[in-house]
Amino acid sequence: MNVLELQAIAKDFPGHLAVDGVTLQLERGGFYSLVGPSGCGKTTTLRLIAGFETLSGGKILLNGTDVAGLKPWLRDVSTVFQNYALFPHLTALGNVEFGLRERRVVNPSVKAMAALEMVQLGGKRDQFPAQLSGGERQRVALARSLVLEPQLLLLDEPLAALDPGLRGQMRSELQAMQRKTGITFLLVTHDQEEALSLSTRLAVMNAGRVEQFGTPEDVYHRPATRFVAGFLGPVNWFHDVGVRPEFTRISTTAPPADSASVRATLELRQFLGHLTHLHLRLETGVRVMAHASPDGSQPSEGQPLWLHWNPRHEIRLP
Repeated sequence: MNVLELQAIAKDFPGHLAVDGVTLQLERGGFYSLVGPSGCGKTTTLRLIAGFETLSGGKILLNGTDVAGLKPWLRDVSTVFQNYALFPHLTALGNVEFGLRERRVVNPSVKAMAALEMVQLGGKRDQFPAQLSGGERQRVALARSLVLEPQLLLLDEPLAALDPGLRGQMRSELQAMQRKTGITFLLVTHDQEEALSLSTRLAVMNAGRVEQFGTPEDVYHRPATRFVAGFLGPVNWFHDVGVRPEFTRISTTAPPADSASVRATLELRQFLGHLTHLHLRLETGVRVMAHASPDGSQPSEGQPLWLHWNPRHEIRLP
């Protein structure tokens, strides 16, 4: 049985249809993401699942049961918010204990301490949120949700407030926690790399609708629409054919006969450490980009070149 099923759910605010007939099925034990630009409806969808917003239409099934009429605390769902929403007057242990005490669970301190140990914060049990770093507060928020052993854990942009280095570390820890607990995670993010790296399956949203739902590899390499293709990463469009920069090659001589090719001129190089972005202009005036190894020989700016690619890397849309 699917842990969550959304059946054509909708949310209509005055003058704005935020969610427009979203249908999704999430199998138990996976790591899923809703990804899209600001205003696409992903956070509203999460709030509908959690019960913080009321449906305008459709059904939300949790383990096959319609929960749309239930208050948030009556749904077997936990939410980790972007700002963590920790109680400032409670210690780390007290924050994790809170939900257990509300549910009158036996030995709440023992269970809460085990959850803190799982997120490697056992030594911080007596510290208050103001005494913790951003990454530590995020771990406390995760422990507070995970200790309740929900059917579904909702994560509302939980890494957005962290610096880039810590964000990368927390991605790995989120994956490890999901695999260890087996709880189904549903992450909302506008960060394409975050969604691609964490998800077993992801849904790309635009204007209140899901444009594509699939594995990261499928959605990235075989996008269903131009929006999906462009949102998940840069694409060079040669008429109706798309090629991602990492599959676009450059050459000072005529490329192999079995490749597709066009003429271009190098306009700008950008060194990024692990690779170099080459910005080029086609003879038609269209600007495109190619990736090059930073330790390879680089052409000069203004130099005429060939761009070429293997046809199997082409993105062709209906």
